[in-house]
Amino acid sequence: MGFIFYNISEVTGFTGSGTANLDIWTTSADLSDPSVTTVTGDFDLDNNLDGVGGSEAQDGYVFNLPVTPYGTFVTNSTTGEFTFIIDRAAVIASGSDQVVSFTVTGSDASGASDTDTVVINLLICVSRGTLIATPAGERPVEDLLIGDDVLTADGRTEQVRWIGSRCIDAAELDRNDSLFPVRIRGNAFGHDVPNGDLLVSPQHRIQVQDPLAEMLFGHPAVLAPAKGLLNDSTITVDRSVAEVEYFHLAFDQHEVIVTNGLATESFHPGPTSLDGIDRDAANELYEIFPGLKSNANEFGPSALPGLKPWEAALLSKSSKVA
Repeated sequence: MGFIFYNISEVTGFTGSGTANLDIWTTSADLSDPSVTTVTGDFDLDNNLDGVGGSEAQDGYVFNLPVTPYGTFVTNSTTGEFTFIIDRAAVIASGSDQVVSFTVTGSDASGASDTDTVVINLLICVSRGTLIATPAGERPVEDLLIGDDVLTADGRTEQVRWIGSRCIDAAELDRNDSLFPVRIRGNAFGHDVPNGDLLVSPQHRIQVQDPLAEMLFGHPAVLAPAKGLLNDSTITVDRSVAEVEYFHLAFDQHEVIVTNGLATESFHPGPTSLDGIDRDAANELYEIFPGLKSNANEFGPSALPGLKPWEAALLSKSSKVA
């Protein structure tokens, strides 16, 4: 009867929940912050059921750990301390948030014991990991720095002048359905184009080069907003993501660059685009391109003719959009 009050608790600040007492402990690691590489915690004996420990389980702790590709564990069976070393590359490469969970059991010499569950949510902004073509090969967009060389779709080398990003969390996605990303499946535009799934904002423009484009719009290559190319199969709105981070690269002029093997536009700071970035990012852009503050059109024309969403929808019937 006395065993009913035998209890262990995580004591470093995880969120506790459970029916009879706190027996499920949850925490999140936001990998959009590059400094987040580990998750640490500690279990203590907590017979007061208040989530505050004071001593250790007399017979120590047994950790029942999973085999996971997303990191490795270091545990201490005497103190109840644990560390999960995150494999950031593996989580980001997975393209979605991941969950790692395990159980820990504390016990004493009388046979009393308590088993709790730990849940670690590994959160990413899913557009991280997008590969940008550079003279040195493909590089993840989040690794690029101002001044780095990037290859344009027509084979030139241009230096990055400005980098911006915006992470949109689940709450904002719930409030504004139009912010969910468009997923362009690998091979949607032909073999290895793109060379893997690509997530872009709905307004982000994709280069479409097709005889139909010339017939309809008088130019063999055009920039079509992703949301105008939706086809319910290879180009779709992805509402499964918990959050998404949209990156912007700006050069001395508007460019078409290669992302995951697909030609897409660089950032073009017109009035609409400037409204979509936060104040700090806009101020940084104004420092690099001072004239933009007084004239949003000073940056120059689009690299290619741009289409409205309804015009882009006409191209979604083209054989080049598989």
